[in-house]
Amino acid sequence: MDKAEEARDALTIFTFERFEDKLYNTAPPKEDIPSYYEDYMRKLLEEERIGSADNYKLSLKKLNQFNIHLAKGRKPERLHFFIVTPEWLNKFERWMLNNDLSTNTVGISGKDKTS
Repeated sequence: MDKAEEARDALTIFTFERFEDKLYNTAPPKEDIPSYYEDYMRKLLEEERIGSADNYKLSLKKLNQFNIHLAKGRKPERLHFFIVTPEWLNKFERWMLNNDLSTNTVGISGKDKTS
């Protein structure tokens, strides 16, 4: 088996970015949402974008709290991308609103993370 096939087969969820990371050993694997958040927050802090990093920190905190809520007393699983569906996002939004968070907070915590 060649290196590309090994890299492909090692991925549980395929993306070209993760495939290239595996193939060229350019970065540690990012298997879940907190890993991406932490890497991106680190980048923002390096760029001295403290306010943006704080918004991501708050967003991650809310995602983790919601994940604990969903676990209902069990140990919560790590937040993986494949569990986030439109239905999951709607439940997250309702949970945020039901926990007396302002509409603005809901908007900040759920904003497009690609910007």
